[in-house]
Amino acid sequence: MVRCVAFDPQKPNILASGSDDQTIKIWNIESGACQSTLGVDAGYGGVQSVSFSPKDNVIAAGCADGKIYLVDALAGAVKSTLAGHNAPVTQVEFIDADTVVSSSNNRYDGTTRVWDVATGTQKTEFE
Repeated sequence: MVRCVAFDPQKPNILASGSDDQTIKIWNIESGACQSTLGVDAGYGGVQSVSFSPKDNVIAAGCADGKIYLVDALAGAVKSTLAGHNAPVTQVEFIDADTVVSSSNNRYDGTTRVWDVATGTQKTEFE
């Protein structure tokens, strides 16, 4: 089951979808064709949220295992992992190319976190 979608701000005809099957699919919305399938070890419940970086070919994937995977959309490989949530990451969004915001609305976590993409460190946490 598809859980989330996001458009590429650099290429408005490109869409990423995240699914229960622990994949991110890249779609061309003009042709309807799936251009690639990227796998992430997202845990049971899969990819909960996706967001494209505004600058490069990186997709942030908020996952059921409480982690955020930064995936190189061209190479199909996980570049880094942001870990800190204790429950599924239900929303992830790039603020700019260097900063990601994530949240978990689960009763076991219920936090919003701000991350430095380059270092993989958490800058701030809100409850």
